[in-house]
Amino acid sequence: VPRAMVIVVTCWGVWLSDWLHNLDLKLGAAATAAIEFWYWKMDMVSIAAILTVQYLLWASNIFWTVPPVEVALVGLAPGIVAALMHSLVCFPAQHSFFVSCVKGIYVVQFLVLWRLGFVYATQS
Repeated sequence: VPRAMVIVVTCWGVWLSDWLHNLDLKLGAAATAAIEFWYWKMDMVSIAAILTVQYLLWASNIFWTVPPVEVALVGLAPGIVAALMHSLVCFPAQHSFFVSCVKGIYVVQFLVLWRLGFVYATQS
């Protein structure tokens, strides 16, 4: 199941990113700032989702070293990011509080992924 989730979520993220970065080529004059903003928000959510399913894949391989609370918290990340992105109504300033929170969530996700990789490499 975790591998299938990785495939589906990664494909979704690549699809979203392709639309976001090639919107003008795909829609031409029909591309609007509102459409681009929607794809940007979904792209931010897809990053958190990809990191989460990667974490779940690693955690399923070395489940005996992963605290259940950590799994639950990391599993909530895409939902939290989605809620933060949904609350944005226009392009945020470069140092927007919500965007900073999302980037902080990414940092935490990368750190727990790194820890799982380290545990896998040294203890299994």
